[in-house]
Amino acid sequence: MKLSSFPTYKLTYFFIVISFSLLIVETCKSQTDGLFAFPVLNYDYLTSEIGMSGAFSSLPNPSISSAWYNPAQLGYKTDYSLALAISPYNDLFSTSSNISNVGLRFQQESRLFGNTIQWGISLHQFSLNSGELDITTIEHPEGGIGTINFIDKVQSLSIGLGTTIVKGLRLNAGYSLKKASYSTTIRDNTEMEDTFISCLMSDFGFITDVNIPELSNWQPMLFSKSINWTIRLSYTVRNIGKDVDVELDRFGKLPLPKTSILGFSTSFSIPHVFNDIQYDFLKLHISRDARNIDMSNYSRDVNISLFDQLFLGKTGFWNQINQGIRLDFIESIELSLGQIKRKFTDDSMLSYGLTLDLKGWKKFKLDQTFPLLKPITVRINQTLLTHKTLENTYFFGIEIGYRF
Repeated sequence: MKLSSFPTYKLTYFFIVISFSLLIVETCKSQTDGLFAFPVLNYDYLTSEIGMSGAFSSLPNPSISSAWYNPAQLGYKTDYSLALAISPYNDLFSTSSNISNVGLRFQQESRLFGNTIQWGISLHQFSLNSGELDITTIEHPEGGIGTINFIDKVQSLSIGLGTTIVKGLRLNAGYSLKKASYSTTIRDNTEMEDTFISCLMSDFGFITDVNIPELSNWQPMLFSKSINWTIRLSYTVRNIGKDVDVELDRFGKLPLPKTSILGFSTSFSIPHVFNDIQYDFLKLHISRDARNIDMSNYSRDVNISLFDQLFLGKTGFWNQINQGIRLDFIESIELSLGQIKRKFTDDSMLSYGLTLDLKGWKKFKLDQTFPLLKPITVRINQTLLTHKTLENTYFFGIEIGYRF
């Protein structure tokens, strides 16, 4: 392709977003004393993604909560136009604790300047209610001196778009505006203390997506079957905003946990045709995210480069690696395994996921027998999070989509 014929106007949007985002990052650096406001912002207790330990900054995911990891996810085409998801969970911290995850995602494909653009918008709320927890101190390790209850909420509005630059090369970009709030109630035998803080912040992200066979005109084969092979690289910055006044003398202002994420993923799929119905017989996804909480204004020697994290597997005190693998069978069953690696803990958190997707069953039977079901998609997720010092934690969620 000649340089003069390259559709440079397609890149204009991305250059504008990149420049604007870098300006935000430069002007919103937080001074820190090693503590952060709203640690819930880096939690990964979202049902459809926890099966792979939240390694979804670069791996396309149709979930309504995918923008939590990277708003550029909304630039991928999905099997629905509008989707609703509810993922309640109980018994994480105590029998009265609760995690809920609810959201709405609108997806569309449009023509812009004669080119196809996929874009999406999502509304999402993640909330964590600890329930009544017994307060323990060094002097009173057995507790009994009072109770504490905290409620964290994160509400977000996200938008993302994606387009093909040249055959086999795709770019996605996205932006999220978020509001986080934290309320706590402390009770003892004589008094009750309530605290409430909130803050606005933003995320941005990019995904570069390369389809190897399309870009190189080379078709890899396995057992005489053609293979689709895609690799992706992503960059995301989350929780950009000003320091938060927590109205407590011992803390003063706390920075947000601004986190940079470099992600890599690759996918292999074996397409097949049965009774004139084309489908993916098997898909394999491998994904890794390198996360780095910004400590540049605190101590410059505690952070490890994202490159060393992502490709060498190194971790530091303010760094972690989220990684996972997933197998999709006949577009109907997904099995996931994930791991979260942190240096400041002696072990890792492991996760396991099972997703039942109506997509495959609809193709072979339901669409022909019940035509009214053709525009409907349903995904049911069940995941398990394990850790040697925690009880097994189960998550359940359901997502329902409809194509206009």
